[in-house]
Amino acid sequence: MGWPKGRPKSEEHKRKISAANKAPSEDKIRKLSEAHKGKTRTEDHRRRTSEALHRRWNDPEERLKMLEGKARHLRANLSPYESYMANLLTDLGIEFENNKVMGVRYIVDFFIPLWEMVVEIDGNHHRWVEGKPERDAERDKWLYDQGYTVVRFCTTEMSDVIGEHATKGWVL
Repeated sequence: MGWPKGRPKSEEHKRKISAANKAPSEDKIRKLSEAHKGKTRTEDHRRRTSEALHRRWNDPEERLKMLEGKARHLRANLSPYESYMANLLTDLGIEFENNKVMGVRYIVDFFIPLWEMVVEIDGNHHRWVEGKPERDAERDKWLYDQGYTVVRFCTTEMSDVIGEHATKGWVL
């Protein structure tokens, strides 16, 4: 990276910065692990953290901030299937927003404003996690009540389609 332009830094300053940027040694990691062994957060700490999160979630403005932060994180870390869908929509010339906050409740995988359509890509956990299908149905109902069409794709179905494209030499 180099040193910033401008006034040259002293050797002492360079040494401190270099030392601070080094990864901790195995010995230091071991000592820290031993120092924290057996220590857990207190029940009081867990309760206070839970209450603070609950308060933030019940305040619509705070909830929106939390959802927007999570959506930003999701946009920066697309799954391979989401990336494939984004490339497909882009190649087809369809304008969309990925990981969009809808209302003050949900983050959808893809939103196509022209068609008022939501596209969801469901991993295998959507079938096996307890309560997930019910929450998805509740979310779909809410989106439908807002006037949106919801289309869901399962990653196993997408794998089949992607595999077909690869064997036929199609590139999206």
